[in-house]
Amino acid sequence: MPERLRPMLARARTASEAGDHRAAARGYYEAADKARSVELLGELAFCLRHGAQHSIESRQMRLALDAAEEAMSVYEQTETGKSLNFANTARLIALAMEGMGRAEEARTYWSEARAIYDLNGVKAGVEECDTHLLGSAN
Repeated sequence: MPERLRPMLARARTASEAGDHRAAARGYYEAADKARSVELLGELAFCLRHGAQHSIESRQMRLALDAAEEAMSVYEQTETGKSLNFANTARLIALAMEGMGRAEEARTYWSEARAIYDLNGVKAGVEECDTHLLGSAN
């Protein structure tokens, strides 16, 4: 990570370790704003994705969805293939959608994440996706 983002990320990680998900999300979003302003796209996506995770943990689903969708857009622009970053972001979009009562829309993201996790041998990711896909089918 570039030096200019380190203090913000350190604060976010400290808040995360303390279980303060709202403060952690704020820290990651602050770092995302800085990364966006200096066009550090990889760092931007990283910060948005981690901010989204903490927003989900603090039940701020709209904020999480917006951040995860922006991160997904960045990954689509900057990565040549569908990486684990892409899968993890699809997972966050799906979780946020489910938290907003949009389980049917989330299925597309669970399916996409599952395929990438399976391709990369991430058993826990496949199992989580399967659980949500089976749950939303009922």
